[in-house]
Amino acid sequence: MRFYHRERMYYCGVDLHARTMYIWILNQTGETVFHHNIRSCRMYFHLVLAR
Repeated sequence: MRFYHRERMYYCGVDLHARTMYIWILNQTGETVFHHNIRSCRMYFHLVLAR
């Protein structure tokens, strides 16, 4: 990505489907901080990110 120049504290990947989404969060060193399959709902997604 041409506008993505700085390192971040965390990296998040989301595999979105109709009823579920798989969320995987890594820290700067590439260690898994969180990975879980949750319902595809904005409320659940915000709860995961608020942790």
